[in-house]
Amino acid sequence: MNRFATIITGAVSIIIVSWTPPNTAWALHELDCSPIRASVVDEKTGRRRCLALSLDAKKQVFRTRKLLQEQKKRTRNLLLQKKQLAKKQKLIEKRERVQQKSHNRRHADRQRLLESNIERRRNQLEQRLELPRSDLLDDQKALNRRLKKDQQGQ
Repeated sequence: MNRFATIITGAVSIIIVSWTPPNTAWALHELDCSPIRASVVDEKTGRRRCLALSLDAKKQVFRTRKLLQEQKKRTRNLLLQKKQLAKKQKLIEKRERVQQKSHNRRHADRQRLLESNIERRRNQLEQRLELPRSDLLDDQKALNRRLKKDQQGQ
């Protein structure tokens, strides 16, 4: 880039020194020159003047401007892609968190269900052990009736 600028500056300097256009507009002396014009100090008056560049220098300026615009456009596109990728990544991370929470919830529900089933079975077993069976109850009732009869009959 520096080499290119040096070449352009040299070419512009040579063109400006060797050529002075007639009837230069004096109103432009106080203004900054545009990129396609060169600023020159008039040796006789000591004033700055804007002179038109050669056709090749103009082409170089326009080409440089076009390249800068393309570079800015590419930079904007890359920044846009970066933002889009960041958004996609956030969505992926959010989806993964939701899936993980859902998995954890399902796992916890299954765990609670298993614990509940185990507790219910344990309770059922305890009830079977604590409660006498119906045939034992019938035998015990029959025994109690006989004992009452025996006590009353004596």
